[in-house]
Amino acid sequence: MQIRGTGLGVMLALGVVSACGYGSGGGGLGGGTATVPMNAINGSGVSGTARVDDQGDASTITVELQHVPSGAHAGHVHLGSCAQQGAIVFGLNPITPDTAGNGSAITSGVSDVFIGPGYSVEYHVALDPPGDPIACADIP
Repeated sequence: MQIRGTGLGVMLALGVVSACGYGSGGGGLGGGTATVPMNAINGSGVSGTARVDDQGDASTITVELQHVPSGAHAGHVHLGSCAQQGAIVFGLNPITPDTAGNGSAITSGVSDVFIGPGYSVEYHVALDPPGDPIACADIP
C-alpha cells in the first residue's frame, strides 16, 4: 500500500483524535445541554450565548448574538480555546443580524468529536472570507 502526503496527514490526524479518546464516545456532553457566554473579541462589542444540545453522536449548536454589525457572519467550531484559537474543524450556519443587531443560527449534526474542552465556537467579522473573530465561547 502506498500512502501519499495528504492521505498520510489525514491518517495521522485521525490517529491523534482516536488516541485522545475522541471519536470513540469520548466527546459530547453525555446527552446534556450546556449554555455558555459568547464574549466579544477585538473590541467588537458583540455578545450572546451558545447552547450545545448533545443528542447522542451529534449535537445541535444554537448561537444567539447581540450588537452584531450588518451583513452575514461566518461561524465555526475551532480546535483550541478562545485564548488560543486553532484550526476550523466544523462550519456553523452563518448569522445575519436584523436591523437591531440581533441574530441567531441553529446548526444540527455537529459531531460530538468536536464537543468538549479544547474546542470553541467562534463567529467572524464577515462571511467569505470570514476575517477576524468578533465573538467566541469555549465549549465545556
